[in-house]
Amino acid sequence: MGDAHKAIDEFNRCRSRTFGSVADLPAAYALAGRREEAIAAVGDLLDTSRHRYVSLYDVAIIHAALGDTRRALESLEHTRELAFVVVDPAFDALRSERRFQQIVARVVTGNSTA
Repeated sequence: MGDAHKAIDEFNRCRSRTFGSVADLPAAYALAGRREEAIAAVGDLLDTSRHRYVSLYDVAIIHAALGDTRRALESLEHTRELAFVVVDPAFDALRSERRFQQIVARVVTGNSTA
């Protein structure tokens, strides 16, 4: 809703009671200018991915919030979890990118291997 600081407070308050995306808090950190915490969280997720499933879609959300277009697109290109990529506001800054448009085209045409 545009208030990353309030989002951080809410995510921290609700973390033990609700299930949400693992990208929620790190993305809020990035949007609030707390880059080091967001970068550390993405590093933790990638370490976790060595022995447990981690959604690359979530990783892409964090990279997008950090303004790291290249890594966000790389993550999206390597996941099949693209059902919401067309409408997810987390990727608004990527919409003009040719690579993002190709990802969207994959979703629209149903060709997840293109």
